[in-house]
Amino acid sequence: MNEIEVKAKVANLSLLKDKLGKLGIKLSHPITQRDRIFFPKDLVGQFTDMKRRGKRTKAPALRIREQGKKIIFTYKIPVSNNLDKLEFESGIDNPEAMTSICEQLGFVLHVRVNKIRRKASFNGYEICLDEVEDLGSFIEVEKMSDKPADMIQKELWEFLKTLGIKEEDRQLYGYDILLEMKKANS
Repeated sequence: MNEIEVKAKVANLSLLKDKLGKLGIKLSHPITQRDRIFFPKDLVGQFTDMKRRGKRTKAPALRIREQGKKIIFTYKIPVSNNLDKLEFESGIDNPEAMTSICEQLGFVLHVRVNKIRRKASFNGYEICLDEVEDLGSFIEVEKMSDKPADMIQKELWEFLKTLGIKEEDRQLYGYDILLEMKKANS
């Protein structure tokens, strides 16, 4: 199954929380996540340019996420677009050793993403409200599915529209690429 998601920038997080509450959606307590994102060494400079120009790449990404006392290693590879990915995760004990393993495999640390996340489940969706350091507030809605990504993303986007999310706030990339794009435009 693929992890398929849609993402949007949120101007008013309090208003969005109220709308979710009216639907009976209870958000988790805040979870601090500190991610290290690794890309293949030979693609790091080209990778963001390919994404910025809208070209899809099948380049994998590795992530080490520290979340409280849990440390999770993730392998992700895009399938049909940047928000449709095969994803494999496993808990690890030593993030520094895993960083060394990533480097030995030919990956380099590309970016760090720090955020505070609140999660909920609703109608088979996982909903995340994120406050991302240096980027702002976002909502992500994701679903695990074997169906075509464009069909699932359309379904997820229709749900976001019911919450008042506008098309101009839609984001087509992960936080790692959004941070890179912001840095390049500064």
